[in-house]
Amino acid sequence: MHLTTASRQLQEALTKHIATLSGTYCWEKTQRQAHSYFQKLGLPSAKTEGYKYTPITNVLSEKFDLSNPSAQIDASHSLTNNYIKPFLHQLSDVYAITVIDGEINNTSLHSPLPQSLFHVSSFTEAYQKYQNIFTEHFSQDISNNLDTLAILNTALFTNGTFIYIPDNTRLDKPLCIYHFTDSTTQQKTTYPRVLIYVGKNSQISLINNWHTMGAYDGFTNAVTDILVGEHSQLDHYTLQIQAGNAYQVNTIHCYQASHSIVNNYTFSWDGLLIRNNLYTDMQGPHAQVNMYGIYCPSQTQHIDNHTTVNHQHPNTESNQLYKGILSGKATGVFNGKIFVQSEAQKTNAFQTNNNILLSDEATIYTKPQLEIWADDVKCSHGATIGQLDETQLFYLQARGIPENLARHMLLHAFADEVISKVPLVSLLDYLRENFKPGY
Repeated sequence: MHLTTASRQLQEALTKHIATLSGTYCWEKTQRQAHSYFQKLGLPSAKTEGYKYTPITNVLSEKFDLSNPSAQIDASHSLTNNYIKPFLHQLSDVYAITVIDGEINNTSLHSPLPQSLFHVSSFTEAYQKYQNIFTEHFSQDISNNLDTLAILNTALFTNGTFIYIPDNTRLDKPLCIYHFTDSTTQQKTTYPRVLIYVGKNSQISLINNWHTMGAYDGFTNAVTDILVGEHSQLDHYTLQIQAGNAYQVNTIHCYQASHSIVNNYTFSWDGLLIRNNLYTDMQGPHAQVNMYGIYCPSQTQHIDNHTTVNHQHPNTESNQLYKGILSGKATGVFNGKIFVQSEAQKTNAFQTNNNILLSDEATIYTKPQLEIWADDVKCSHGATIGQLDETQLFYLQARGIPENLARHMLLHAFADEVISKVPLVSLLDYLRENFKPGY
């Protein structure tokens, strides 16, 4: 489908979708605003700065119908429990939540969740009890949204998954959301939406585990909003390890209150085309975020990581470490932005991106950025691109280690600087077992 035709059909579908909104829920007003903004902005093009190296719209318009996701969602789904269950046992000892094509689907797949500890449901089910949270969150100005595909999600999502963690909560094991895009019978476009509220003085771990199931390609345009209360800690993991036939835009907005700590881990090892947008707003002093990522595209895969940290208050800290291993004709993109506002004195902000190219045909575009309006800060950024260290490789081979094993050891050591930071033992073991960079 031609890009202009796809854009026109999408605009028409948006207008029809907005006309069906009843006004019952507070987010519908935001959806109308998103529709208005998207009409002005349209789909990102090759001239859009943030998509300069990821021409995703051309690919999507040729393969998918972006305009009509709701018609493609079948409540029965072609994914059976037996199809899904093997994936649910890959990570042990978690509170499991299943979302299929953006719709929460926990009926028969898991043991009941302990709702006395936390609340998990759809947006519409949670709205009456938690209306104040929805109202406050969806009253925010979306004009500052940095990605037009996230705005498209806001305009088109039909429901969402809501997770509420009360004040003073310490969960004994992680929450794990298994997201499945069901492309077993046709190409599929979905717009999942997740809202996570973490109360004050709480500590939790949450895993978003993404899968595309079936012989057909699937496009997932997901948005996760995370609100972290004062003196709370969230360890948040994004797993794109068995994404299969996935085209995915995954946008995460994290809003941190004072004295909160967020550790974000992103593992992108599989998928045809992946774009991750990770935005963090420091909305109070003494907030801290640590952002770690490993991406390993191979063959003709394309993985793009965009991060933005906005330091708005004094005594805040951010640390970013992203590493890439690229092979075949793969493409990687890393664009990290750090903003330090004039009020954010005593800020510490550090960013590092390291890459290894295993092939002459692999390509990496890296662009770390700093914009600082405060004078009493400590900030740095840097990026490296290279090949495996031939001296280290020679050293290992000289001690009788075969070349393939030596390469394997060096790549694991390179990646383990990030992987070893994972505090969950079962997840750490799973990541190390499944880390197989293409070479």
